[in-house]
Formats: sequence, structure tokens, C-alpha cells
Amino acid sequence: MAGSGTMTPETAGTTQRLSTYNIITSLVNYSAISRANALLRVQAAYDRVLSGEDPRGGVHQWSFAVKTVTQRLWADVLVDAENTIAGGTYSETNDQTPVTATSAAFHPYHLGYNLTLTDTGAVRIVGFTSSTVVILAGDQSAVDAETFTITSGGRYLLPAGWNGFKGNPVLTYESGSGLKPPLLEEVSPEEILNNRRFSDADGTPRRYATAPASGSDWSLGIAQRSVLIIDPPPAVAWTVAYQYEVATNALTDSESEYALGPASMGRVYEAAALARSELIDKHTVGDMEQAFQRTLATAIDHDSIAVGTSSTASLADHDDGP
Repeated sequence: MAGSGTMTPETAGTTQRLSTYNIITSLVNYSAISRANALLRVQAAYDRVLSGEDPRGGVHQWSFAVKTVTQRLWADVLVDAENTIAGGTYSETNDQTPVTATSAAFHPYHLGYNLTLTDTGAVRIVGFTSSTVVILAGDQSAVDAETFTITSGGRYLLPAGWNGFKGNPVLTYESGSGLKPPLLEEVSPEEILNNRRFSDADGTPRRYATAPASGSDWSLGIAQRSVLIIDPPPAVAWTVAYQYEVATNALTDSESEYALGPASMGRVYEAAALARSELIDKHTVGDMEQAFQRTLATAIDHDSIAVGTSSTASLADHDDGP
């Protein structure tokens, strides 16, 4: 039975955000089991909710489990004899150096790619300051009046948490050409790489593929684990729009970890976990399951409204860049 301090979906408020630690504690109070076993039940309940099961029938796509974004497909920065770079003061603490270009050349999306200096060679861009200033890894203070290139190779990092496209990415914008965007065709990474054995010329994007990010790709924190490969690499900047499914990681017993969704979803996950414990402990579908069904139905109704009012997240600046 539930302990005297246990909150159930019928009595709990809906404003406090529950961490996984809080939900596990509810299960420990309800079932008198170890936190490790409670975590297993919470994970199963979490997966059940995210599956989109609607107690009234059908499957619901949670708005927070799918994101819509736009992303810049930037063209390579080519050597410009009139635009050179000079190194700034090296930071030994951070092992990095700011460098300044004569004129605008940089965009936030260059973060993580290599800037190839004419004499020094390829150096990783680890920070963006402005269209004329970026931060390079290592001591680049001796760099003086060097020309440079930045090359994407048609590879663009997908957002952290990307877990597959929903439909094909759509080209929505090409700077300055006035041409209608072509439809992108999905192909395998191998097909693109094989084609590039014969030609690596840039042009109008026609095909795309996705692949795991390699050691030469950028990763930050929880890592951007996948790349979008465009073929041919764009000759000018485009914007691509797409929806993607958000990856869900295994939960941990932490006071600072919160499952996917708005604060109110914590009560839904808690209700699902209590229903699972009721089934395992009592071998019955009872009050907890009924409470979960009501909580879930309400959450789906609220989320359906959110789907109609959600806005597009942006991974691009919607301008032509420098």
C-alpha cells in the first residue's frame, strides 16, 4: 500500500516539476522496493507513455518528442587574397587563441569545423565571436596575414538528440538565385561517397544521407552524434527545414534529471510508474491504472493543443551570412 506521504495522480498538484528521483521515491514509498528496482519500473513506464498509447484509441505523437527546425547549409569559405587572418593573445588556460579576419567571413555554424590556414594548416574552430573573429584551438598567436578556407564537405551536424527524420528535409531558401528549390532525395551515405570518387564539385543540392558523426566531426556536451550529408555540396547558402524525432536516453536516479516534456508530464510518468507497480505487486489492474488512464488522456488533450500552437525552432539566422 502507499505510504502516508505518497502522492497519487488524484491528489498531487500539477505545477511542481518532478525529477526522476522524485518519481522513484514515490514508487519506493508505494511498493517498498529498492531504488534500483523502482528505476526499472519508472523506465518501463516512461517508455510506455512515450509510445503514444491513447487510452481512448489510436496513437498520439507527443509534441515535445518531435522538433521542427531550420538549418543553414553553408557554402564553403574560399581563399580570398584580400581577406587575411591575424592571431591574438594565446590563452594558456584554455589552450586557444582568438583570430581576426580583415573582413566578414565567419558564421556560428563554422563552430567545430577546421579553418585551414595557408601556411599553418588546419586548425579547429572552437568558438565564435563575430563575423570577423573566431577562437582557434592551440597557440595561433604567431599567425599573421594568412589567407584561409573553411570547408564543410557537404557535411552538416544534426542537433544533439536527433533520432531520425520525420519525412524528407525540404530546401526552403537559396540566397540570390531566384530558383525554385529542388526536392531532396534520400540515398545511402555509400552512394554519395562513391559519387564523390569521381567528382567533388559543388552545385545545387539534390540528394541527402545521414550518418554517425565521426572523429573529424564536432561534438559538444551530450554530442551531436549524427551528420547530414548533402550532395553535391552547396555552391551557395541554402536553408533546409525538417522535423526529427528526439532521442530518449535511459533514465537515472537523479534529483537534477527530468524526463522529456513540460513540467506537467512528470505527473503522467509518475502515474504510469505507480500503475506498473500496482500490476506487478498486486497482479491486478486497479485504481492506479485507472488514475493513470485519466491523467494520460488529459495530458494528450493538452498536448494536442500545443501541437497546433508550437513554433519552429531555428538553427539558422535566415540571412545570407557574411
